[in-house]
Amino acid sequence: MAYVVGAGMSAWLLHRYQRAAARQRLGLAPRFAEDAERVIAAASGASRARGHRFLGSLHVLYGLLQDPRIAAALGSASAAIEAAVVAALDRAEPSRADAEALAQTLAQAAAVARARRRRVSSVDLWAALTRADTAASRMLADRAVEVLTILCHGAAVADFEGPASSIVAVLRDDDYTPQELVVEVLTRHFALSRENAVACMQAAEADGRVIVGRFPSAEGRQRVAAARRFARQQRAPLWIASEP
Repeated sequence: MAYVVGAGMSAWLLHRYQRAAARQRLGLAPRFAEDAERVIAAASGASRARGHRFLGSLHVLYGLLQDPRIAAALGSASAAIEAAVVAALDRAEPSRADAEALAQTLAQAAAVARARRRRVSSVDLWAALTRADTAASRMLADRAVEVLTILCHGAAVADFEGPASSIVAVLRDDDYTPQELVVEVLTRHFALSRENAVACMQAAEADGRVIVGRFPSAEGRQRVAAARRFARQQRAPLWIASEP
């Protein structure tokens, strides 16, 4: 589960972080993994090609769409989204406000990576974009968290559909769902005490997954569906599913 961390970074820095040596001299920019480096290079190229003064969220979304894992998670929608991004970038330069929002988005991705003691990945960038209020996140709408769920867990959430008198609700860990949101889901939708909810969350963090409880089939499916709907409304990729 993710820790909620606030941070800031200037749009000026964002537009000039292509070269590792420059980032190292500034001592402020995050350290990128290779996949994120490619995203930033593509985003910067899209900005330079149009003579844009600011690097905006749509530039970064364009770069993210070049990542094979993200394109695969989007499936057939990838080409249409890329075309919409290119058209929007051709129409107008990103606003200063969007560039500033992107700076906060990048800082959030860096904070998550630092908490995990690793470099910023393209998935970190996508996750931060999912939770931000930017031109890119508005274009993606609900699809952003759907893709993040696939990137985190390797597949879209799938429930057990067969006949059964009872089912178990299963929670999986991820790097991006805030801990407090997990606790809220467990107390609100599965009637756990706060103490038991925290213990359940910690077990998921330690083992990767945990059984929340066993419920009569109809009741369990309703609880799981409501919990997942609530998490998606918060733009979180929480995996909560039913199993036999």
